[in-house]
Amino acid sequence: MIDLAHAINALSSSHPFVVEEAIAFLLVRRADAVPALIAALSAGTSAIPAANLLGRLRAVEAMPALVVAERDGGPGLRWEAAQALALIRGEP
Repeated sequence: MIDLAHAINALSSSHPFVVEEAIAFLLVRRADAVPALIAALSAGTSAIPAANLLGRLRAVEAMPALVVAERDGGPGLRWEAAQALALIRGEP
């Protein structure tokens, strides 16, 4: 059994099965996952997959943090944050 912190850390695993298990865990725990994913946007290696998952969750409450990540993050995070924002806004 994994917990929320381990699931967030597992998003940056090099093992696809571990990542998929973490995603599945977080998707069914949206209420707890969204604040943790928002915090992960500024936490190094989990930031990019956290932005991706926030988009998949259509987490409107994450928009301010995603805007900051899009503006201030590295190239990969900026792109993923922009994609997440487009999903949340319902853009094609």
